Amino acid sequence: RPRAPRAPRRARAAAQAGFGKTKEVVDEAPSLEGVKVIKTSKENCRVELDVCVPAEMHAYLFEGIMKELGRSIKIDGFRKGKAPPRSMIIGEVGEEEVRDRVVEAVLRHTIATAMGAVASDAIQDSEAIMTPKEELIEQADGEGDFKYVVTCDVNPVLEWKSEDCYKAIRVKTPTPLTEAELVEGAEADIAAKRRELGTLRVKGEGVLEQGDMAITDFQTFHKMDDGTLGDAIMAVQGKAYNIETDQANTLLPGFVEGLLGKSVGETIEYDITFPEDWGQANLRGKNATVKAKMTEIFERELPELDDDLVGRMFPGQGFTDLAGCRAALLEAKTLEAAERDELDLQGQLLDALAPMVVSGVPRTLVEQQGREQYAGRLLEMQAAGTVGPEALVQLSDPALVNNYIAGKREEITAKVKQALAVADIFEREGLTFDEARLQQECDNAEDEFRRFGQEYDPERVREQALELLQAEQVLAYLRENAVVE
Repeated sequence: RPRAPRAPRRARAAAQAGFGKTKEVVDEAPSLEGVKVIKTSKENCRVELDVCVPAEMHAYLFEGIMKELGRSIKIDGFRKGKAPPRSMIIGEVGEEEVRDRVVEAVLRHTIATAMGAVASDAIQDSEAIMTPKEELIEQADGEGDFKYVVTCDVNPVLEWKSEDCYKAIRVKTPTPLTEAELVEGAEADIAAKRRELGTLRVKGEGVLEQGDMAITDFQTFHKMDDGTLGDAIMAVQGKAYNIETDQANTLLPGFVEGLLGKSVGETIEYDITFPEDWGQANLRGKNATVKAKMTEIFERELPELDDDLVGRMFPGQGFTDLAGCRAALLEAKTLEAAERDELDLQGQLLDALAPMVVSGVPRTLVEQQGREQYAGRLLEMQAAGTVGPEALVQLSDPALVNNYIAGKREEITAKVKQALAVADIFEREGLTFDEARLQQECDNAEDEFRRFGQEYDPERVREQALELLQAEQVLAYLRENAVVE
């Protein structure tokens, strides 16, 4: 970008009325009070500011640029400190460079004054110069008024469908798990712990069976409309990847099913369509081809399931026999189910808020929310070990983030409305929370970012922690006043 000039305290040389023409001397910097700003409200909390910089200030800034250039360039025949004629400066530097510098000077000198018209409401970093660069350059001759348009987002004034419409929200009671389903969940926990204590050994012969573990190399490729293979999908590939055949959270749909019954060295190839809930938004609904080769098979020898094994499966939990262990796990599953049902009710309450908000939301907040959601997904994938460092860098590409926001704009907008509604209810109903909890939430979040080597903005972390605690109080209020059907 063109360098910003150092604004001189006094401009003694003559300014120009156009290039190569002389204008009256400007001795003092004109007051910023002469800058005129007309504010026009647009939809979705956007404000347009028409800025008019008076001719006197335009000339002053133009003169400052010429003086700076005159001091910085060297022209034969002019001793140091002696300003060359204006025409020679322009000829040496170039008219376009001079005008670029003038535009930069005018904007830097006046933008703060222009934004002062919305200073209390403007959303940080949402401002943008809308006047085309060509128009700015054309004006930058030091003659006449200098005009430009800047837009920014402002904090919304929340409008509800009706007063107190968020009170007495109707929610449906979730269908509870049956006793058999709870028992099945407890038994699954026991089976998982028992499997961890099992002994793996190389399966010399035979095929992959349920309960075995396989080591595989795999790649995925884009499937083109004509049926041919496209580029490899770098984010979905693995080398020496472990596959547990009796665990549901496998990497790709159909992967385990394709490997079962195969022996070491055999390959599989099949087509998939990435599901709509796939982690990478840009792959959802896309067709691909999976190629995999099984390089090793391990079979697991499980220990005898008896009272003696309980202490090893659940160390430090006080279980002494299998029956007591099963009873305790069943009780824990019952509590988990109750908590899950409560979270379901809370989700219904929050989902009901967005449609009640009829005011628009700023684009800046939508994009900010979208970036945070995308970053959160990457953090979850990294924590789960489903993506490596190289894939994480590729998935962090700004183009992918923008695609994610574009594809989920409606959903993200609803989330923003939801957050604004929560903040408004918190204030309307005079709710409070413990400040010590706010600090604890901030500390926990920052520790998590540091643990995964992620950059973060402490101010934004605090804002998110504040939103979280406000949401807790608002949910408790809405839950208390809800109509549960």
